[in-house]
Amino acid sequence: MQATGAFAGRVILVTGGSEGIGAGTVEAMAREGGIVHAVSRSPDGERIASRLVAQGLAVSWTRVDVAEPAACAALVRDVVDRFGRLDVLVNNAGNRPATLRRDIGSLTDADLHEALATHLHGPFNLSVAAWPHMASQRYGRILNFCSGHVFGSLDDHGLLPFGIAKAGIIGLTKMMATPAARCGIAVNALFPAALDSHWNRVEWRVISEQEEQALADVCSHRDLWPFIRWICGPEACNGEMFSVCNTNLTHVFVGDSENFSYPAFADMSACVGAAMASGDYYRPRSVGQFFSRHLGAARSKRLFQLLTHFAGSGQTSR
Repeated sequence: MQATGAFAGRVILVTGGSEGIGAGTVEAMAREGGIVHAVSRSPDGERIASRLVAQGLAVSWTRVDVAEPAACAALVRDVVDRFGRLDVLVNNAGNRPATLRRDIGSLTDADLHEALATHLHGPFNLSVAAWPHMASQRYGRILNFCSGHVFGSLDDHGLLPFGIAKAGIIGLTKMMATPAARCGIAVNALFPAALDSHWNRVEWRVISEQEEQALADVCSHRDLWPFIRWICGPEACNGEMFSVCNTNLTHVFVGDSENFSYPAFADMSACVGAAMASGDYYRPRSVGQFFSRHLGAARSKRLFQLLTHFAGSGQTSR
């Protein structure tokens, strides 16, 4: 029987596919006709995949730790060898921060490396490995998972390494978007809100079924699916970030204000205050646009002339 649905015939790789948002995405995409390969460090993924296969869905699973660079490259290679292509990559994998209850003074460089390995290096290595396959077929969708913890918290100081790693997802998404647009790939990020996900369970303990249902009534991972379905589909935008909570969607972005010239103010405090209070902003689409707005037309033209000259003569500027 030929598969039907929004992802009919699409080959999809979902990391962190053994519970919560990841497991829900695996099942929903498979029910929409996708050929879904899920990975996780937890062996629970095998049980979930077996249940879905028994229902006639095209789901497979392997145990992979995306914190291992070689494992990421091998995973993508194995998916392409097995299914012939890779259309959608959902970078959902995460782990419980061991630093959760610690204060800032106790954090170490090793803590940062541990957070980066799963939450940033994993998405980076998988996206880089998937890139040539998606580019050659002129189609691809990459969805990175970010976190509201990048905006800070009054109490969760131990999540500093986690927040830093998730902030890197913003850079990964924005930097890949421009080259992606040239070859039919869309790269976007999601700030998910789901209280019935393991990530948001009270004090990271195992909660009762009644407690989990109560949390789901407030904010469930199931409400993320309509957005994930769209952002991983053919009509997706590119290089953008969104937050989804219940059925509420917001656009998250990095903005830049209008220019404020030092000489126009009595002191630096007044200049900084005016910039911070400004409601006039735009969303830079590239580093060139960012600096050209700062320099103004005349200096931007001059900079372009200088860079063209240096490139043509083989010189480099310092």
